[in-house]
Amino acid sequence: MPIAVGSKGVGVGTSGGAQQTVRASLVFDQVILMLLPQLTVNGAASVEHLLQLPRTAVVEPPYLATVYAGRADWTRASNVGRLRQQDVSGSAQARTTVIVDFGVLRTVAAVGVLDALNLQVIQVKPWTGIAFAQDAIYQGISDTGRFTVTADSPALDPAARAIASFSSEIKTERLQIDLVGKVSDAALADALLVQLPDVPSDLDLRINGGLPVWSAPGPVAAGTAGWQAADQGLLEQSVDLSAAFTALLSDPTASPTDMVDLHLVLSARVPGALTLEVPTSATVLHITRVNFEQGTRELTFAEEGRIGVPLPLPAWAKKVARLQGTVLAKLPPLRVLPPVGPDAVTVQQNGVTRPFAELMLDPDHAAAVALPGTFGLAVITGVRVPLRPDAGGAEARVLLLQSADDEPGAPVDGGVSQPVTLNPPTSDADVWTTFAFPQPVKIDAAALPFVGVIVTRGKATWAMTDSADGGQAWRGPPTGPLQELPTLGALAALHARARVMGTASADQPVAPLLLRLGAGAATPVTPTPKGVPVELRPPTLVDATVAGGAVLDVVSRVAGTVTLKDVLAVVTNA
Repeated sequence: MPIAVGSKGVGVGTSGGAQQTVRASLVFDQVILMLLPQLTVNGAASVEHLLQLPRTAVVEPPYLATVYAGRADWTRASNVGRLRQQDVSGSAQARTTVIVDFGVLRTVAAVGVLDALNLQVIQVKPWTGIAFAQDAIYQGISDTGRFTVTADSPALDPAARAIASFSSEIKTERLQIDLVGKVSDAALADALLVQLPDVPSDLDLRINGGLPVWSAPGPVAAGTAGWQAADQGLLEQSVDLSAAFTALLSDPTASPTDMVDLHLVLSARVPGALTLEVPTSATVLHITRVNFEQGTRELTFAEEGRIGVPLPLPAWAKKVARLQGTVLAKLPPLRVLPPVGPDAVTVQQNGVTRPFAELMLDPDHAAAVALPGTFGLAVITGVRVPLRPDAGGAEARVLLLQSADDEPGAPVDGGVSQPVTLNPPTSDADVWTTFAFPQPVKIDAAALPFVGVIVTRGKATWAMTDSADGGQAWRGPPTGPLQELPTLGALAALHARARVMGTASADQPVAPLLLRLGAGAATPVTPTPKGVPVELRPPTLVDATVAGGAVLDVVSRVAGTVTLKDVLAVVTNA
């Protein structure tokens, strides 16, 4: 759901509608000094923006912040260096000596003040590497010789200027600036300026002082490193911060009401006019742990089939956007396809559910089904058929029949199962019986065999389906010929049911598991004993507030045990 995010002291927008932005910038309004030149202060070594997000937050992309950068021109000296001032006032005049320590070499073209009524520049000296130079690069007094500013020196008469321009740009680590006048440390930090002619370079963006989540090496120049022209002579880039926020947050053990302050700091090695714009709203989901007992959920498949796994979620979780976790299993290469269904068509008769149509099989009547496809298998090792014997039980066998002009033909070599005893039914549920062949049978996808069923003792019924996973039914005496069932009336949509057992080729494997959350296609998964990561993204949110809503469907194409571990849900809380 969208939530508002903003900056303290700057203002917070609201979610929805056109996306709004809040600018965290050190681009200041023009300052008109009385009787003095006009200065625009727009430089910084860094700018900061503060957001608040839940500790459980998963920020959906895109969450695009915009970085603006350009030549700084003027900037407050306190933005790009450390200031140390010393009061050297004497009885004749109030004076201040200021050391600006940049920490690195900076190119400087001038020094200025915003408070020329209280401060005037006497002189400026650069650092030579071992000391400040004897010769000043700027002097604002009539005497251009060398002099030392001390409390004992007489009153000086500087020209009242806001800008102390150098005859040429200099590159230095420090400046010594001698001023007429005295102000507090805070007032000095606000008033003292330096002019930096270089374009900003080596930008990076960090969150809460961590490693950079974005960087732009080198100088800011149009057409390079992704920089594009923007307004006011600046250049811009867009940065998607969704992944960075999600990596920093996403605590599945926290509450969605537990908020975290996120300090976004845009920095430049060479200062400049820097601006950072961030959206005031974002689509924020929440992550939470699916608390199975013992932290895992073990699923045992006695045969192929489906198991629905309810997801125990906290009460505040309303809808599920996706699910992620680890699936562990050691499953054999055998596959049974389809693993679920096809289901019989049923009708209600006197309150009892019965099959709509069945094939009756006995020693005088056999049947066969055309395989609708290979299901991805390269060889067949057996067939499973849902035969229902009468109360006395029955015995049956299955054989593969060659396709002769799309009709059941002679038996396939090696494709005849041993007889299998069918015990009397104990419930109305389907019982799928396995008929294994003595050896694997390679199949030709262009001429798939038919599956023949012969009952050698007793009687059995074979309920039919209207599913596309079924195949065309044929019926006749065990010795043939078999005749295709007529496609008349309701029988036209009915097919016989069977499941194929076998293995796939190594270059086209068939995953043993299918996982699904909500609507949409299932995700094939091939687990390992050490586990494989899985992420499920349903096309629409799954409602966790209704019974049976948040359920993970696990379909196995083979018997075995599957373990779900470290399962996390990304949810909404509204």
